[in-house]
Amino acid sequence: MKNIDPLNLVITATSALAIGIGSYLFVTIVKPTFPFFAYHSPYLLDLTSPVYAFTGTVVRINGQTIWVQQTPLSATTSAPGPAAGNLTPTPTPKPHGPLTFQIKATSMTSINKSPTAIPYLFGQVVTPTPTPNSPISQITIGDVVTVGVDHDLRITNPNNLTATSINVSAKPFQIDGAVTNTQGDIITLTGTYSLALPTGGSQTKSNSFSVSILPDTQIGQRGMPTALKPGAADIHLTTNDLKPGTHITIYTDQDVSQTNSINAKVIEVIPPGPLGIPSLSTPKLPAPVLPQ
Repeated sequence: MKNIDPLNLVITATSALAIGIGSYLFVTIVKPTFPFFAYHSPYLLDLTSPVYAFTGTVVRINGQTIWVQQTPLSATTSAPGPAAGNLTPTPTPKPHGPLTFQIKATSMTSINKSPTAIPYLFGQVVTPTPTPNSPISQITIGDVVTVGVDHDLRITNPNNLTATSINVSAKPFQIDGAVTNTQGDIITLTGTYSLALPTGGSQTKSNSFSVSILPDTQIGQRGMPTALKPGAADIHLTTNDLKPGTHITIYTDQDVSQTNSINAKVIEVIPPGPLGIPSLSTPKLPAPVLPQ
């Protein structure tokens, strides 16, 4: 007899009249005729509540369809639980591979991109605005997206999903590092940036960047308020202040994870010392004056 998947079968039972002594039960196994059981996720038992949204990385794009890959949290195995008495210890969950969902966007799908909020210097304030109903063409491979659907993902075929919403996470636009070389309006540096992960949190990446200084690029040092100067103003600087070894933070409107040629919007010089980067040397204190 072939194995029977209880999730794909409906069991109906009717009791019969007693004949002679005792009674017996008729059990009929039939295929379902309604769509609720037409599909079930192989990870159904891992999820105890309905799932109408998920976050993952875009791995493929074709027209109005995107493929989003997600690594389930249950892919992390755990050690078996301790046995109590003669009870069997809790089994170790089996690791699952990545889940890939095929998502179709329609005219009713709301596509939103998180805006880039650049912290400008010298009191300039630019309020970023989200871009609702962006075309799907603004989504690129490697984007981290959160997709909303109107069907429970536990019982929906992952290759036949229609998105109600697609929210694209903000891309990394900040680089922290030290200047390695300057040549005119081009500086090079080795820097780090923070890359959002589809499972939550972020990962620090590093790369070498070539940074172009444009006519509207702000260069300066952020004012450091103190008790005596609570409204300390930002300090204007120039390219002459960007010497090799200078620690800087660069802000741009580009995705720094996809290119190492950057147009700088803001170059913020980070001063050494306790309020900036750690000082490499400890300043010598004057010798105490002893009473005569």
